[in-house]
Amino acid sequence: MEPNAGFILHCVILLLVIAAAKNITTDQQALLTLKADLIDDPSSLLAKNWTSSTYVCGWIGITCDVQRHRVTGLNISYFGLGGIIPSQIGNLSSLETLDLSHNQLSGTIPSSIFTISTLKMLSLSFNDLSGAIPKEIGNLTMLKKLGLGYNKLRGEIPQELGNLAELELVSLTNNFLSGTIPSTIFNLSSLSTGMDFSNNSLTGSLPDDMCRRLPLIKGLYMSNNKLTGPIPNNIWQCKELIVISLAYNQFTERIPRGLGNLTSLKTLYLGFNNLTGMYVRATINVLYF
Repeated sequence: MEPNAGFILHCVILLLVIAAAKNITTDQQALLTLKADLIDDPSSLLAKNWTSSTYVCGWIGITCDVQRHRVTGLNISYFGLGGIIPSQIGNLSSLETLDLSHNQLSGTIPSSIFTISTLKMLSLSFNDLSGAIPKEIGNLTMLKKLGLGYNKLRGEIPQELGNLAELELVSLTNNFLSGTIPSTIFNLSSLSTGMDFSNNSLTGSLPDDMCRRLPLIKGLYMSNNKLTGPIPNNIWQCKELIVISLAYNQFTERIPRGLGNLTSLKTLYLGFNNLTGMYVRATINVLYF
């Protein structure tokens, strides 16, 4: 029995080694495909560093889990890269951080990204990405930070964004998004750092119970849209707010008295609306009406 047991153990170990090698090979091939789809690499950083003859975990911008032999981080922001994001990027199935921001990437966001269920941070901001935000974004239930700002994204904000129960920060600023803000987003009680939907063409109003549902939010950025209705009367319940930016919309009615109770508030922009009244304490550092 003992020889058989030893043989079985040897086979199990061998299979695990093969599986690990296959996984890291899959990651390497996905990254080489990304490199091949880039039409502009002005510093030649990837051209010189990402080669099939070198170990992927030693490549620039790559972080690996040495125990699992998988790529867990990809950060090639500020490289000035141009080209498209290939669908094979979804093969990086152990990624926790994906940062492709501050480049010149174009085309649409591949839905395969949203099959990477391990992602905790996704930043594609400051590129030339177009098309709609894929509904599959709701699959990233471990995501904490989402940055898609400063692109050319169009269409509506998918209601599936409300599935991201761990989300702390979401930025969709400076796109061409339209339609109303899905009510599901206001159920994300985890939102703490901020919600930035400024500089789009969003319509509709803010729910009056918004702050009961978002008690931890520190930054509310909604300027330069087409939002209507009153500023929520219960905005004082967002006691952690540091910045409120609602300028250049179509808000109406009175400025809520409760704004003066936001003792952490440092910056307030309400200008270029149709508001009346002024009940704001002088403790606020910046007033813009």
